[in-house]
Amino acid sequence: MRALDTNVLVHAEILTSPFHSVARDLLYHLANGHAPWAIPWPYAYEFLRVVTHPRVYHPPMSKTAAIDDLVRAIPEIVEYEVEIRRLEQMDDLLLKLEIEAGAVFADVERAVAAGARSALNIRVDVVEALRGSLPRYELKARRYKRV
Repeated sequence: MRALDTNVLVHAEILTSPFHSVARDLLYHLANGHAPWAIPWPYAYEFLRVVTHPRVYHPPMSKTAAIDDLVRAIPEIVEYEVEIRRLEQMDDLLLKLEIEAGAVFADVERAVAAGARSALNIRVDVVEALRGSLPRYELKARRYKRV
């Protein structure tokens, strides 16, 4: 099993990095290969903190892109949808997740909630959606709904 370090993820994201093409190629080969690999949660947190922090990464990645990266880093998640709700004076996020058969929702919920809190400094309510109940979107912007 291979574990990816934060630096590989950051260099793959930063187009101007001298290591961008090497990091991108490594990610591509791991994602399309047969060898097992993983992104440990602490490294996913670090990546999101780096690329969304305006003093570290300029311009910073948008929160929606960071949420997408956080969710996509969890292989048990099949599809998701984000509802932005207005509660009193604050926006609140509800993340609906479809997970693959055999996955434990409580583990996925804890990982997503901890990732959002640690990496993005936001609280997210996470609920399980029945498999096949969420629409399949080609564009990520449609995953976000204001209700």
